[in-house]
Amino acid sequence: MTNEQVANAMRAHHASMVEEVRQRTEELWRTATDWGHARHALARYLQDEILPHARAEEGTVYARGQQIPALAGLVRSMRYEHEVIGHLTHRLEQAFDWHAAADVASRVAELFAVHAGKEDRFIIAELEASPDANLEDILGGLREELAGETHPPA
Repeated sequence: MTNEQVANAMRAHHASMVEEVRQRTEELWRTATDWGHARHALARYLQDEILPHARAEEGTVYARGQQIPALAGLVRSMRYEHEVIGHLTHRLEQAFDWHAAADVASRVAELFAVHAGKEDRFIIAELEASPDANLEDILGGLREELAGETHPPA
């Protein structure tokens, strides 16, 4: 696959994750009377999908992006945003009422959408255009990291 094809696949995957977080957040806002289930579903998605993806990106996409001087500061800020998403996920899990849960869910959904957009528009775009970056190899490393995250050694 070309860098362009891989970059487009990565962007599509980010868009689907952003949409999933958005839908789960909207569900939480709609279920004020039975909000616990919706909160749990969003928190599980963040814990099981978003945060492992973030950790895998740090070891692959961000590691390569950090080697490009123009991206080094952005990569550091993106890693910080991963920490904030983790913190918000914890706050969501600890939310004591519907209003608090819905508020935190909205914050994490908004942050994640902006975060994914920055990654797509700046980091992936720069790697896509770089003659020294092989996005197919980077994506393969990302998948390996996720497989290791999902299936820890016995």
